[in-house]
Amino acid sequence: MRDGLEILKGMGTDISRIYACGGGAKSAFWRQMLADVFGVAARTVECTEGPALGVAVLAAVGAGIYPTVPEACRAMVHDRDELMPDAEKHARYDEFYRVYTGLYPKLKDSFRQLAEL
Repeated sequence: MRDGLEILKGMGTDISRIYACGGGAKSAFWRQMLADVFGVAARTVECTEGPALGVAVLAAVGAGIYPTVPEACRAMVHDRDELMPDAEKHARYDEFYRVYTGLYPKLKDSFRQLAEL
């Protein structure tokens, strides 16, 4: 997940918060860990069915109720909780992430061999 976030940042996307939905989002522990790993605020929304809410947002735009997706989101998506990252934990996760990013190139051949078993 952190790799995905780094790719988005590399594309120039400013990420100041993330949203969690579904079963994992119900756990404050999991949301806090995400905030700490990513180094940004982790939020949930009032609607616990994130994918259904996303479809409703797109349908509202398609039906002409809202002219744009951002406007529909402002009207339909309501934040519930927000957890801020712990700077010390984020720094520690960064250390592990740097090690992790070096592992894949070194283990790529081993992963291929495992897949062939």
